[in-house]
Amino acid sequence: MTVEQFFQIANYQPKPKFSPLQWLKDKLFPKKTAKGFTNKSDKPKRSLQPVLPQFVYESGTRLETWRDSLLNHKHILDASATGTGKSYDAGRLRPELFDGVDRIIYISNDSR
Repeated sequence: MTVEQFFQIANYQPKPKFSPLQWLKDKLFPKKTAKGFTNKSDKPKRSLQPVLPQFVYESGTRLETWRDSLLNHKHILDASATGTGKSYDAGRLRPELFDGVDRIIYISNDSR
């Protein structure tokens, strides 16, 4: 697969060079626009950031946790600490391990 084909699949929209993964962040965390008018004193302040579910899992159960979370969620962002095996486990992924998944895309901002 070429880079251009990947960008077409991911519906990539070019962004400035200072934010190469901003398009993915925008896709995962879309900004909601406010509708209507309110009096600030009438309502409590609400955050526009979506509340994301967080999962804590035991060592050695990453793939099972990813599979289980894909039953209810479209994307997975594993923010485990460096050196915990995310890249290794991502390399073990195959679409046939997951029901209804035909493509796996692994994205990292680490140049190594």
